[in-house]
Amino acid sequence: METDERPQKTSLTAIREAMAMLSDLRRSLGTSPAGKRILWIDDQPANNQLPHRLLDDSGASIVIALSTEEATSILERSECAIALVISDMSRGDNQLAGIEVLKYLQKSELHMPVIIYSDSPLAKAHCKDIHRLGGIGPLVGPQSLIECIKAVLSTSNLNKAIDSDEK
Repeated sequence: METDERPQKTSLTAIREAMAMLSDLRRSLGTSPAGKRILWIDDQPANNQLPHRLLDDSGASIVIALSTEEATSILERSECAIALVISDMSRGDNQLAGIEVLKYLQKSELHMPVIIYSDSPLAKAHCKDIHRLGGIGPLVGPQSLIECIKAVLSTSNLNKAIDSDEK
């Protein structure tokens, strides 16, 4: 009796490819997030397990907010220094929750990078609004997100070094 090994090989190939991608992402991220607090606003945080794990492994501290209201409360606490905000575009019935976060930060004069991480057509349709309000994105997929986080946090570290040299 013959057995078809193709599905098993396909599964092993997929696993190997996923492991290689994970290794590449981890290497790409490096230590730029180490010691940084990242506010991640998403009503479905389980959808972001891979980037959460990569950030956690790199030494970042992830603060999860399930709603815009919870996020604004966290941001208002002065003892909670946030280096980066990552937000989905829609939460619950609010299809423009990501835009609202950007408007809140602008109105509150809180200056920090914000990445909109969403593959929704609505996020793509509001790309100009995201950029006009100082946001980055919308980004899709863990690879583009990790590369952007690394760039943003590396730039943030450079800016802090320059600021401290000027004092």
